[in-house]
Amino acid sequence: MSRQPFTMLFVDDEPPVRDFFNSIWLPRIQNSFLVNATIAKDANEVDRLLSDGHRFDLIVCDYHMPGKNGLEVFKGMISIYPNIAFVLFTGFIKDQRVLWHESEMKPENLYLCIDKNWSLLKEMVLTILTDLYDRGQSQSY
Repeated sequence: MSRQPFTMLFVDDEPPVRDFFNSIWLPRIQNSFLVNATIAKDANEVDRLLSDGHRFDLIVCDYHMPGKNGLEVFKGMISIYPNIAFVLFTGFIKDQRVLWHESEMKPENLYLCIDKNWSLLKEMVLTILTDLYDRGQSQSY
């Protein structure tokens, strides 16, 4: 287990998804890494957290949300924190090519987990946190 806590932001507009993340999924990640998680319900809440000075090592964000979608949240994040690890976690995306054809995208920072596959999300997050740990510390962008 890492000695320094990692900070994670989970963004989803659906209360049952947020509840599952917090009560069942997050404790499984915390078996391997010390993770402090914050939960937001939409992009407006993300903006408030950032303006209040919160910084995160990793963001897991739903794609389909009212207002800004997850890709728009990602674009805003990389303009401020270009190296942030960002996972789009969604039930579906009609055209995945839109993710890779944006000129400002840095695909090495963007991970895609379709079908809200919690097992795949766990593996992605553990891999990202292991990489951050191997680099020596959390980044907290």
